[in-house]
Amino acid sequence: MQAIPIYGGVVSLLGGSEGAAISELTLLRFYIFHVALFPLLLMLLVYLHFSSVRRVGLNPTRKAAGEGVGIKQHLVNLTILLTVLVGLLVTLGVLAPQYLPAAADPYETLPGIPPPWYLLAPFGLYELASGWVPRWVVGLGLLAATTAFVFVPFLVRRVEATWSRAVLAGLALAVWLALTWYGASVA
Repeated sequence: MQAIPIYGGVVSLLGGSEGAAISELTLLRFYIFHVALFPLLLMLLVYLHFSSVRRVGLNPTRKAAGEGVGIKQHLVNLTILLTVLVGLLVTLGVLAPQYLPAAADPYETLPGIPPPWYLLAPFGLYELASGWVPRWVVGLGLLAATTAFVFVPFLVRRVEATWSRAVLAGLALAVWLALTWYGASVA
């Protein structure tokens, strides 16, 4: 994580470990973030939003009374702020460029990191087919198969169950379990 420019040290500090392994300390830190710090940050943001709406005066009755700033002026102020922030980020990127090390291979699994249990079947298929098919083709096929599941309810309109559907579902489950077993044995 230290190789990541600018925020790599912060990620290592938050992660609690120098290596790629996630420890108990990492889980404890992120639990505290999600239970204590993030709700406090959300309450602070809600307070800032309400106080800025009250201060700016987006209420039309206050605008008629001559109080506050109108919505047009508020949008102009936000545009100016956004332009300054983008300008600062571009300036930082130009004046202090951070160069990354060699590009990572997204199709190569890091050694020593097994996939989670729910990804063992795609991992097994990926490892099984990558011997004779290029890795990017296998990845694209897995993406296409995953995307195809979205359209299954639209393709299957009949509600009644037939024996062919039961056999097809049983066959799909058997293939899934076999790929899960193979993925667990390879990982």
